[in-house]
Amino acid sequence: MNYTTGAANKSIESCKAQVTYLKGFNLAASDAMAAYLDENPLLPGYVSPTGLTAADIAEKIGRMHSCATILDVSRDIRNDTFAISRGNWCKMPAVCAVCAGRVAKDRRRRFGDQETGPGLPGARRRVPGVIRKAIDRGWRPVMVNFTMRHKSDPLKDNIQNWYDADRKMKRAIRRFVLMGQRRRGSGGAVYYSAGEFGKTRGGVLGYEYPRGAGGEIHVHAHALLFVNSPFDYRVYDKDKRRELEKIYGKSNIPEDELKAAALVLVEFDNKKIPVSKLTYEWLTCTGGQGVNIKAIPVEHVPPGASEKKKRYYAKLDYADSVYQQSREVIKYASTLNYSNAADGIGIMVATAGARTFEVYRAFRKNARGESLANDNYDDTLEVDFEAQFHTSFRLHYDANTGAYNASCEGAGRPADDYRQHANARRAAAQFIGWYRRRRRDILRLQYSDAAFRLDQLKGFLRYRLKEIWMLHERKNTMYSAASFRMITYDIYQYALFGDWIKRPPSFEKKLAAGAPNQGAGPPGMALAATMPA
Repeated sequence: MNYTTGAANKSIESCKAQVTYLKGFNLAASDAMAAYLDENPLLPGYVSPTGLTAADIAEKIGRMHSCATILDVSRDIRNDTFAISRGNWCKMPAVCAVCAGRVAKDRRRRFGDQETGPGLPGARRRVPGVIRKAIDRGWRPVMVNFTMRHKSDPLKDNIQNWYDADRKMKRAIRRFVLMGQRRRGSGGAVYYSAGEFGKTRGGVLGYEYPRGAGGEIHVHAHALLFVNSPFDYRVYDKDKRRELEKIYGKSNIPEDELKAAALVLVEFDNKKIPVSKLTYEWLTCTGGQGVNIKAIPVEHVPPGASEKKKRYYAKLDYADSVYQQSREVIKYASTLNYSNAADGIGIMVATAGARTFEVYRAFRKNARGESLANDNYDDTLEVDFEAQFHTSFRLHYDANTGAYNASCEGAGRPADDYRQHANARRAAAQFIGWYRRRRRDILRLQYSDAAFRLDQLKGFLRYRLKEIWMLHERKNTMYSAASFRMITYDIYQYALFGDWIKRPPSFEKKLAAGAPNQGAGPPGMALAATMPA
């Protein structure tokens, strides 16, 4: 069951049911991972390949356990519908069932057709999605599956093996993309390299993290690519093969003569095999570890579908059919076997700070901010208009009953609350950027006590972020009547260096002009003398 933030429901109970179903999987996985970590503790001073310490891993499992324990539900009083507006998500869709369902559905809504505009009868309009726009341009959709061999190293731990498999697959796909990269020649003319990916004009790709039938790690990727000309699937010279079929028949051609008609022969598993240009490029990118790349043009009615599915797709137009078939790409990153918590920890650590979803070319914004994708509808006037017709509820998850408690109207955070915190959030984001740069330096220099340094740095980050929030709250308390805003740079400087910045002259002028003063405040608190929001 998938759900999405903002999707309308007929009752608040249906909102609860959507998340409660996935929350059960979330709790089972996080409890199993925590129990495994208790029974198999990491060594003191452990630092993962992605730079996580033992404390970081335990913290991530705790975040996953508390994911979606608080939800805000918005009610539209015009049509009496309910939608989940926000929650305390753990933001780890690779291992969390709740976030996987939320992210997958949100992505599908982004690429499909949308309705937007003020919620009044006749005022809403249907906006074509990125898939429909790509098809209207004449681009052909192709489903591509990327696979390669992964063999776990028994001398490495499970986390390292998952990390190696993830990075090998991503490096191979990166090379495949670069073989068809966009170039600019003399005079500004745009052209593409000779690789097959050069035919791609836009697309999306999602990674998946299962174990194969033999128990080996099987990281692979599914992509929906839109091409302006078909991929080269040819394995044999058409004329030579036709002559051989006339002599021997289709199924009786000798292997040696058939190989002689091949366009490309490669060495794989100690034998020569014929491959297409597309397969040859993928084999090259994987370092000889993968010949299994499938590129299947997307048809209106999939030939391999059941009769019921065929009737369903036949009722849709072509763009909607492609959109529905894209679920294989825009879905969860892993289907965890909760009896094997070690894999959950391995996937969680391997994907920390890494992408599990890629967007290519026309589907992403260029330097001019142009994209086929629908941007989130963010018209300020419309948001203010819509806010008049919404009330909010807050739900809390009860672990004892496994359900959300009774809702309380008006307890949710108002829609414009985030705007009031914009400056403090920007300051926190700047400081987090400093933290990440310092963290990369520690990992790059390979200190012997790197785990201790990383834990100390994170403690420093938390302390400073807490100070940013306290400073913001203090400003709201003492200067709320004047509605002053905190200067982002000043609050960042305070958080970074732990010192107050002198008041700007404009602040003194504002007070002299008669702006209400609720108190002297800390010495030198930097406030912007802006007009009330």
